[in-house]
Amino acid sequence: MKIKTKVIGMALAIILLSAVGGSMVIWNMVKANEQFAYFADVCWPSTDMVMETDIEQMAALRMILHPELITDKAQFTTDTKAIIQELDEEWGNSVHDPARVKQIRALLAQFTSQLDSALAGENIKEFVAMSNELSDILEATEGEYDVVRSEHSANARKTLASASFVSIASVVACTLVGIFLAFVMAAQINRPIRKTINMLKDMAEGEGDLTQRIDDTRKDELGELGHWFNTFVGNIQTVIREAISTSGQVSSAAHEIAATSEQMATGMRDQSMQASQISSAIEQMGASVTEVAHQSSDASTNAQEAGSHASTGRTIVRQTIEGMKNIANIVNDSATAINELGQRSEQIGQIIDVINDIADQTNLLALNAAIEAARAGEHGRGFAVVADEVRKLAERTTTATKEVAQSIEDIQNQTKSAVSRMSQGTQSVEEGVEAASQADEALQRIVTSSNQVTGMIQNIASAAKEQTTASDQISSNINSINSVTQQSATGITQTATAAHQLSGLSEQLQQLVGRFKVD
Repeated sequence: MKIKTKVIGMALAIILLSAVGGSMVIWNMVKANEQFAYFADVCWPSTDMVMETDIEQMAALRMILHPELITDKAQFTTDTKAIIQELDEEWGNSVHDPARVKQIRALLAQFTSQLDSALAGENIKEFVAMSNELSDILEATEGEYDVVRSEHSANARKTLASASFVSIASVVACTLVGIFLAFVMAAQINRPIRKTINMLKDMAEGEGDLTQRIDDTRKDELGELGHWFNTFVGNIQTVIREAISTSGQVSSAAHEIAATSEQMATGMRDQSMQASQISSAIEQMGASVTEVAHQSSDASTNAQEAGSHASTGRTIVRQTIEGMKNIANIVNDSATAINELGQRSEQIGQIIDVINDIADQTNLLALNAAIEAARAGEHGRGFAVVADEVRKLAERTTTATKEVAQSIEDIQNQTKSAVSRMSQGTQSVEEGVEAASQADEALQRIVTSSNQVTGMIQNIASAAKEQTTASDQISSNINSINSVTQQSATGITQTATAAHQLSGLSEQLQQLVGRFKVD
């Protein structure tokens, strides 16, 4: 039942009880009023009528007994008869005993009829006897009216006493019932409210036990309050439980993020150092390639000079063919030397092939280095391998260039030796002619080979220059990657710091929500 209904019911009960008491009081008051109305309407008028009748007949009797007191008998007779007539009419309307009323009216009629004779001095004894009889009857009637009046007075007093008692009892009953209902209602309302207050106080100042619940089985507003209070506490319990779980997970995740960030920062610093080393290695490689280009240019110049000298020697050989017939044996030696020179030339060709392969591989490695430079933002470890390969290729290129220079030098030495022997071969013309012819052919091949070597060396120099440009670009890109890596390391360090702060906040949150009991 709703509290509103209970309060209205309590008020209605008090009102009903008051209405019952008031009704009884009103009923008693109505009865008392009837008693008083009977006094006013019956008893007092009847008593007055009896007294007035007795007074009038006694006055008339006195006048008859003392006629000297009458100044005007006719007027006295008229007035007395009129009064007696009025009294007779009043007795005719009386509610008293009809027999007694009839007797009184008969005596009044007799009194009126005998008045004239009594005033004339006749039948005075009969008139006095009749008057005394009327007085006796009136006295008896007055006594009866006194009894009736006493009874009605007693009943009226009883009715008033009963009304007073009922009124007091109603007030006392209403007061007691109101106090009782007030205590009952206060207890029914205060008990669950006090329990709710104690639970809230315990949650706020005590252990924060969110597992407590209040009775929500009541069918009034307090039951509804208990239902929604339990729902509210249940929602808070769920939120706190999830907060405890989530704060633990956030704390663990923050620790993991901090550890991972520190590892990433360390990795970024290592990657930055490796990128710096790779940049330095690529710069060294660029310097080596530049040096290869310079040496290749020098080798090309030397090769051109060797070709020029070979052409000059061919001309001289042609001029001296006629005089070399006597140096056949020396020419044979020169042929042998020229053969060795041809072998050297073949070696030069092989070396040139090697240089060509190296140039091709260097281009491929340069391309790979560019690709690895684009990927350096993630790991950058491939630069070490590429740098190592480029370094090896640069060393092979340098070695091959030196071998070319040495071969050319050997060719020159052999050529000098051949010239020297050919000088000795002038002693034999016949042998010199054949040897000169062979020398002419050999020199022709040397010139051709020298031209080819010059072209190849020039290609090597161009490739070395392109490699130098690519190395510069790679070094610039690696420096950019190194700068980005350092910025990333700084950001990751800040992330680690924020993760530590988040971990601290999560622990504080765990301490705060740990005050509540949810299970």
